[in-house]
Amino acid sequence: MSWNDIETMLSGFAYDAYYNRNETSKKNYFTVFDYAIDQGFAYGSGMGTNHHYGYQVRKIYTTAWLMRDAIYKHPHRDAYLSTLRFWAALQETRQPCSPTRDELLDSWHTLLMAKFISAMMFPDAREQAQALSGLSRWLSSSLRYTPGTIGGIKVDGTTFHHGGFYPGYTTGVLATVGEYIAFTNGTSFELTEDARKHMKSAFIAMRNYCNFYEWGIGISGRHPFGGKMGSDDIEAFANIALSGDLSGQGNTFDRGLAADYLRLIRNSDTPNARFFKKEGIQPAQAPQGFFVYNYGSAGIFRRADWMVTLKGYTTDVWGAEIYTKDNRYGRYQSYGSVQIMGKGSPVSRAGSGFVQEGWDWNRLPGTTTIHLPFDLLDSPLKGTTMARSKENFSGSSSLDGKNGMFAMKLSERDYENFTPDFVARKSVFCFDNRMVCLGTGISNSNADYPTETTLFQTKYNGKEPKVGEDNYWLHDGYDNYYHVVDGTVRSQVADQESRHEKTREVTKGKFSSAWIEHGKAPKDGTYEYMVLIQPSASELDELRKTSVYEVLQRDQTAHVVFDRKTEITAYAAFENYHPASDRIFIAIPAETMVMAGKEGEGMIRISVCDPNLNIAEKTYTTKEPSRPITKKVLLKGRWTLKNPQENVRLEQQGNNTQLTVVCQHGQPVEMVMQSD
Repeated sequence: MSWNDIETMLSGFAYDAYYNRNETSKKNYFTVFDYAIDQGFAYGSGMGTNHHYGYQVRKIYTTAWLMRDAIYKHPHRDAYLSTLRFWAALQETRQPCSPTRDELLDSWHTLLMAKFISAMMFPDAREQAQALSGLSRWLSSSLRYTPGTIGGIKVDGTTFHHGGFYPGYTTGVLATVGEYIAFTNGTSFELTEDARKHMKSAFIAMRNYCNFYEWGIGISGRHPFGGKMGSDDIEAFANIALSGDLSGQGNTFDRGLAADYLRLIRNSDTPNARFFKKEGIQPAQAPQGFFVYNYGSAGIFRRADWMVTLKGYTTDVWGAEIYTKDNRYGRYQSYGSVQIMGKGSPVSRAGSGFVQEGWDWNRLPGTTTIHLPFDLLDSPLKGTTMARSKENFSGSSSLDGKNGMFAMKLSERDYENFTPDFVARKSVFCFDNRMVCLGTGISNSNADYPTETTLFQTKYNGKEPKVGEDNYWLHDGYDNYYHVVDGTVRSQVADQESRHEKTREVTKGKFSSAWIEHGKAPKDGTYEYMVLIQPSASELDELRKTSVYEVLQRDQTAHVVFDRKTEITAYAAFENYHPASDRIFIAIPAETMVMAGKEGEGMIRISVCDPNLNIAEKTYTTKEPSRPITKKVLLKGRWTLKNPQENVRLEQQGNNTQLTVVCQHGQPVEMVMQSD
């Protein structure tokens, strides 16, 4: 018998015994439990990786809780209780969680409730209290920010599993820990405030990278068209909000999380919703701004009700997770993808035109790819492929949390059916509802198949891709417009035949697509295009007449864009950058992202970011931490810091100013400077 058989039988008998008082089912429940113990589900068994068995035994614990009175009276009571404790790994909670423990998401997801029920089922109240104290201490310590690429929560709020940023596991995990918080709220067993603050950062990140409940394909792991926040995850927003005010404002509960909860449940009527509304909480608006998640080499750009997911990969961040029967054609997920999700009620992947049936896996929006037949795009490894880059410059940065940018050195690995000399330098500059996308140095030796940069690929909804007869203004059918300034454009509406990512079976669908053609074996190919996200008619008309941005440099050294409306200049310095004439900067070091904008009279706001996590050990997962990186930027004129910052130093060099910034965790360092 399999675990699932045992779990299903115990569940069926327990529910029948509990709800219908069926004595035969009660007897059968213990017959099955005795059988399971006889076959090795027993105290002291050699159980291997118990958190993976956890997926198959979770219901055994909920049924044990339902049957607890009968278990307490049974002659085999001690055997049942010791088995439950052992297989829940309750014994590990006698001491705090090791700071280098890996794969925490599996343990939280599958065994936290098993541990909790096991602790609650001690017949002796003193042993129960001791077990619950140990469990809360263990869980609180496991919720510290974890180093390197091991599992857990990172300082930017991303949650790691399988050595990478993984929303697909995050959802059930946050729900489970949220339940635990609800159960222990107001008791001596509640989690520490630090642990709950770390949890809150993961909730806020999930809220930011989901629209409405779903995340982009670039960060989807091995489930490219699957995964979303569930009702349990949403309820967890309320549970953690009610555990105390984690905003530092001294309220009786966290009003920000409560507002997020009301937004996410929409019109559902729940006890928590009624309570929050009675307390005067209004549903939050959708997140607005630009959010940097460089533990995933990702950026999230949001306004109104739309969201863009920008995604790359590095030596520390894998580009896609491919399994034996999952995501077989997902190689290009992180080749600079720029995916807009902004349609549907609520907004969703499918509502925004992203569906698997007929999907061309070569054409995720924003990516620069070699357009391969599916048998060559299929992962060359029978099992797992989690390719990392040879480059470290890939990720995002922001200014004042509102506008942002993404840049990457794209470099393909040397695997079978890959092209190891395939390189490109890509950037995306995000202002208000506009994106400027630049590419240079697009080169490879693949003379069999063409290289392309995809503008969009969306399920056809009756709207043609061309705007009038203009080949260089295009429309994706979902109210987003694309203006190509440099590049040979191709667009089509076509019935497409594709392959299912798990079964490889043929799928079919009709899509509207547009891309820039770089030809076969391109050498130093380039592109430039602007994306307008859901512009008004007057805005579209105005921007078709007058360019709102200026490209100051676009070559292998740097991509630099000035946006006239926000008056922000953004710099992606791939190599050491010494502009011939710049208003602010004399020199920016290689592999640095800088953004600069006005901040009142005689002041500028600057952000400096190196997205490199700078982790020493390059393995599947490592506990080696992100190490600080020092960046020296030379500015024109004499500047002083408006407010002192420990990771920022200014030194006058004649009439110029040397700015020294210490970057870590791929996070932008932001400062306001005034002219001296």
